[in-house]
Amino acid sequence: MSESGQSRMGGWGLRALAAGLVMSLVHPALGQAPKAPTEPVERPISAGRVTRVFDFEEYSENPSPVPRFWVRAQDEPGTPGTGFPAWNRAELSYKEEGGVSFEGLGSVRLPTSGGSTRLRLEPGVIPIFAGADYLISGRVMTRGLTHARARMRVRLLDATGRVLPESEWTSPTVISEGVWTGLSVEAPVDNAAAAYLQIDLELLQPDQYAEPVLGKHQIVRQDVSGAAWFDNVATVLLPRVELTTQSRVNVICAPELPLLKAVVRDLTGETLRARIDVLDVDGVIVARHEVALGTGITEASWVPALTRLGWYRAVMDLISDAGRVGSTHLDFLWLPAVPIKATAAETAKDRSERERFGLVLRRLPASMAGETPELVTRVGAGAIVIPVWEASMTPEAAETRTRALMPTVDLLLKDWRRVTLSLPETPASLCKAAGLPSGATPLEALVADQSVWMPYLGLLLDKYGQRVRHWQIGAVSDDAMIWRPTLREDLRTATGALATLVSGPIPVFPMPVTRAWPGAVGTSAEVVARVPEWALPDSTRVAVALWRERRQFGEVAGLSLAFEPLDLDTYGSATGVPRLARHVIEAWVAGGAEAIPGLWLREPWAWPQGRRARINPTPELAGWRNLADRLVGRRVVGQFPAGDGIVCHILAPKDGGPDGAFVLWRESPAGASSFDAYLGEGELRIVDLYGNERPPERLAPESSGKRALVRIPVTTEPVFVEGVDVQLARFFSSVRVESEFIETGNERHERDIVIENPWSVAISGTVTITEPGGFESDRAQRDRSWKISPRVLTFSVGPRATERLPFTIAFSTVEEAGRKPFVMRVDLASERAYGTLEIQRSIEIGRRDVRVELSYRRAGEGGKDLIVEALVANATPQTLNIDMTAFAPGLPRSKASILNLDPGHQTVKRFTYVGGGNTLRGQRIVVSVVDADSDLAINDSIRIE
Repeated sequence: MSESGQSRMGGWGLRALAAGLVMSLVHPALGQAPKAPTEPVERPISAGRVTRVFDFEEYSENPSPVPRFWVRAQDEPGTPGTGFPAWNRAELSYKEEGGVSFEGLGSVRLPTSGGSTRLRLEPGVIPIFAGADYLISGRVMTRGLTHARARMRVRLLDATGRVLPESEWTSPTVISEGVWTGLSVEAPVDNAAAAYLQIDLELLQPDQYAEPVLGKHQIVRQDVSGAAWFDNVATVLLPRVELTTQSRVNVICAPELPLLKAVVRDLTGETLRARIDVLDVDGVIVARHEVALGTGITEASWVPALTRLGWYRAVMDLISDAGRVGSTHLDFLWLPAVPIKATAAETAKDRSERERFGLVLRRLPASMAGETPELVTRVGAGAIVIPVWEASMTPEAAETRTRALMPTVDLLLKDWRRVTLSLPETPASLCKAAGLPSGATPLEALVADQSVWMPYLGLLLDKYGQRVRHWQIGAVSDDAMIWRPTLREDLRTATGALATLVSGPIPVFPMPVTRAWPGAVGTSAEVVARVPEWALPDSTRVAVALWRERRQFGEVAGLSLAFEPLDLDTYGSATGVPRLARHVIEAWVAGGAEAIPGLWLREPWAWPQGRRARINPTPELAGWRNLADRLVGRRVVGQFPAGDGIVCHILAPKDGGPDGAFVLWRESPAGASSFDAYLGEGELRIVDLYGNERPPERLAPESSGKRALVRIPVTTEPVFVEGVDVQLARFFSSVRVESEFIETGNERHERDIVIENPWSVAISGTVTITEPGGFESDRAQRDRSWKISPRVLTFSVGPRATERLPFTIAFSTVEEAGRKPFVMRVDLASERAYGTLEIQRSIEIGRRDVRVELSYRRAGEGGKDLIVEALVANATPQTLNIDMTAFAPGLPRSKASILNLDPGHQTVKRFTYVGGGNTLRGQRIVVSVVDADSDLAINDSIRIE
């Protein structure tokens, strides 16, 4: 697939066409009719769909051991060797002579007796024409190989047989012991001088296909026997398919609608039709369009009828009467409107908020350098990391690359983006000049003689030394530096060297987030911690907390977390954004008011292969943009009590403004699916992770005088609720019963209701305790076993102050242990009258020093009998003598005793109900535990399901 989302895939089984179906751009009412070819298309003989097949069926017509039109491409005797010794001789193999084949009788065998083997197609055998795309495929089987691998290589030749530059492609290297495996290579013919295809069939030793990790010091093992067989090598002319959007970076921001453009060029004359599907992040087809294509070049445009922002995949299949002959896909984002650009009028503090959200580029092709500022603007990034060194770089190439980057860096700095220039790897020529081993780290290079590395960095330092302060030393994925015993000294040396041309340079060094924090490196250094795809959100929280601790002691300055997008083929498209959101939110919470780290996303796009470069953004980029929009300028100021199993953080503006929000999710799929609350009179909006908004359901007031509640749905994926009255939410979450655990017994217990005032003005009102006891219920429904005094309490709390309202509570000895609802009706007046609010909390009744746990099991034939088991554990300092009574509806009470239950011991008593397995289904059984020698009295129950 090319970098513009192109694919040239055959339709006759030589290669599986790309896995997801092409997501696309289609609203039939807005679609443009395909443009007819503007001129006749001349089709040479080679313009058939299958242009050439080499089946090696030459037993009766070719006496040579070498297939017709092919030559052995081995090293000539007496010439410098390239790893293809002359003793390895490819030859035809026939079943009649003990050979093998995929089908038919013949194949070609490439043996090895040490070294590699190559068979090459002669120039001029397969004519081609510019602007076409070809698929070269074949079958391969290996035997007796351990280290060597088989591969196909394809080149473009000009009319004289000369290899054209930048026109070579290879298949994956494979080992396929005793099994025929398919290989394929796509060859886009973009060079007008191309006249022929050349194919190499290769058996390669490791030194030909793998870069040794230890360089010249590595021992490379070879096979000295074994072979690879090739069969059914074919070339297929594919339709050239280009699928693009109106954005060079495939990121479209509302109110602009995504426009998908398709260009199809097919020179076979077959009748084709295009089917275009648009799939959302869940893999659901949300738009489809089919259109007939003309011959030659056809262009068409569509606007898909999309209703929600997010990540999409456009998949286009080209279909002939014989089946599918081509396919391509394109990923794109449809995002909210572009965030307001940072300007000189903003304070540095304001800009630093957006700078927390950055992009890390692993590489930056020249064709995409000019598009980087547009990408940064559309996704709202405030920072970017740009690589400037490459392993193959020479001093001359370094200067060329610097000059190519200058317009991009200048635009980013003009837009007030924080630019970090990265040295991800050390150029090989620099390692050699500095006397360093191959693959030495950039830190090792910078502590070497400055005159050696300056030619690779001098122009960049001279140009941006006064404008770019952050310099990343090493790739984000490289953790080699943290093991250096001289890390602090080396960083100081490198920083001093950079300081000759950089004003106050800040070195940034990488480490994985799961590693132990390195020793002190000084307050001038920053760390970028890579968060791998398998890391849990807890690791992010721990890393930020540890950084805050080290930061307090001056051991390190800044921290940025670099998140790895998930692989779409492994994890699917719907998993990455919720995972990223949990990581980012954990970092935001752990950072507190002033210590939030940088949150970087590491190259959240895929680079398709080819020359027409356009990125395919990942879903994480869409979610990351929305997270930045929601979190910038806000801090977590507390948790809202939304219910058991629900995590709900309150977000408030740093400047104390009213623009509040919730971010919430439930911890497990089995948790509550919603909660009801009064969140103020503002316009509430539920916002998903992609920026889609909808109002919550409003519930009718239960009675006059009460506020209307809203119902907030909750899933395992985080969502935001915008428009929350943040001060009201903070007040609501502050109201609590202090010491909510109450021990069983007859005595009265003293407790406090705590109220905190988050407003800058005084508040006043009343608190009425309505439950437990049913205080406001009809007299017949009241539970008079609860004694609460007073039930109505008044309060007046000063600005930012806290008040405690004392009350007493008592209950019957037969009250069951466990959690009980504690409901308060609050009449509140602050800057305005809020009216009546209902606040639900809970208290817990039980004993901390005696534990009672009930369970049950069925017994007898068909589970007709029921056995209830009561475990009693004694954590008191004295021996207990316990009387137990079990109450089952409609059955006589059952009794049991536990004598001399010593401290630290536990025992189990069983109550058997013959036939109760069915008759007690849906009923609740109560067990009473009493110690006559103390005040111990616990009642517990269990429901029989």
